[in-house]
Amino acid sequence: MAAFSMRWTAALVLMAVSLGAQASLFADDEARQEIIKLRPQVENLRRSLAVVTEELRKSEEARRSSEAQQSQAQAQQQRAQAQQQQAQAQLQEELQLMRNAMAKSADEQSQLRRGLLELANQLEFLRRELAQLRGEKEEMVHFVAKLQRDLRDMKRGQADLQMAIDGMRSNIDGVQRNVDGLQRNVDGVQRNVNDVSSGVEARIRRIEPVKVNVDGREIEALPAEISAFDAALAVMRKGEFAAARTAFEQFQARYPTSGYRSSALYWLGNAQYATGQYKEAVGSLRRMLQLAPDHPRAAEAMLTIANCQIELKEPRAAVRRTLEDLVKSYPQDEAAATAKERLSKLK
Repeated sequence: MAAFSMRWTAALVLMAVSLGAQASLFADDEARQEIIKLRPQVENLRRSLAVVTEELRKSEEARRSSEAQQSQAQAQQQRAQAQQQQAQAQLQEELQLMRNAMAKSADEQSQLRRGLLELANQLEFLRRELAQLRGEKEEMVHFVAKLQRDLRDMKRGQADLQMAIDGMRSNIDGVQRNVDGLQRNVDGVQRNVNDVSSGVEARIRRIEPVKVNVDGREIEALPAEISAFDAALAVMRKGEFAAARTAFEQFQARYPTSGYRSSALYWLGNAQYATGQYKEAVGSLRRMLQLAPDHPRAAEAMLTIANCQIELKEPRAAVRRTLEDLVKSYPQDEAAATAKERLSKLK
């Protein structure tokens, strides 16, 4: 419609321009009169064009209004459809919840039935237990009554027994007095015998060897010999190494064939090592190993010899040989583990 109105307006403008041009071309009055006659027609055409343009405008507005109403109606219809779909979905959800609730209720009812059945079984069990307890209670009452009767009988028997004991005690007292007299005589004789025996045993102990255990071995030694060794060892354990060295040297000189000899040499070698007499210590410990290679302290003696060699700054080969001999000869001894560790440091 707008395009049509524009075409009409352009035509009228062209017509007016043409008339003006023609009026300028024709200078005579006749031409002017013709032009003047045509002007009313042009004016009428303009008014007609204005009316047609207005009608076209109204028609366009009506069309646009109809399209807007139609679009609004379509939007309302779409909203209604969406609401309907939402309501259907909500209804489906509520139906599903209702089905779940009904299923859950059925499960709960089933569990409740099982619980009631279990409670009924427990109640029946408790009833049986109660009946059994009642029976046991009656048996207990009879048992307690029997115990009470037995206790009364026992008390009567105890009274009779006490009377008999009292009578026996009076007899025992007389016998005891006689026994005491005899015992005093026996004690006097026993003291005399003990005095004689003590004197004899003392003389025998001073001259007769006895069996003793030293370093896991059993030997025979005189009492004086045992006392001398124990005294020297006590000094060693106090840490008085110089005094211990002297004591063991004196022991070796006094008892050269003693069963303590190998142990005395071991402690003498350790006392010499502690006082810095390394060469003397090696000599004592080697004599100990020659005398008793199976001595329980043989491995420790070899380890001390290796320590002396290190202090004497002997070649490493000599120290290594001593440690290797220790490991080879006494592989199970604790000293072998120490020897292995030192060998690893010598390499």
